[in-house]
Amino acid sequence: MKLVDVETRLTSWAGSPLKAVGRAGDIQKAMEQSRGVPVSPSAFLVPIGDTAQPNRSATIAVIQQVAMTFGVLLAVRDVSDAKGGQAAGTIEDVKIAVRGRLVGWSPAPEDDLVELIGGGLVQLMNGTIWWLERYRTGFQLRVT
Repeated sequence: MKLVDVETRLTSWAGSPLKAVGRAGDIQKAMEQSRGVPVSPSAFLVPIGDTAQPNRSATIAVIQQVAMTFGVLLAVRDVSDAKGGQAAGTIEDVKIAVRGRLVGWSPAPEDDLVELIGGGLVQLMNGTIWWLERYRTGFQLRVT
């Protein structure tokens, strides 16, 4: 799976609450990319990590199951409330919608279904809530 697959899934969605979807190399870069004032609500896709199981093949081929973790960094801004109360209500709606779009989806026929690992607050500043959702999928790596 590639992050572009997730980007396509989130941008091709009729009725999406997201006004912008993009990719970034890491969480800090995503936050810098928007210069602290993101289009709201928006999502930035970031790679988090891969974990591979040991080789399962007894031949010269290598067969490994790989779990890929990626993040969806959500940004919701409401300048009418510097404490973030209004944005907090909106972020809940956006989280529910994004989870509904990603969880249980398979990026490709050979990939595992996407699962939610969890999420948490990254930052609350100037009426913007930055929330990171972590997701996992998997695939089989075969090298002969």
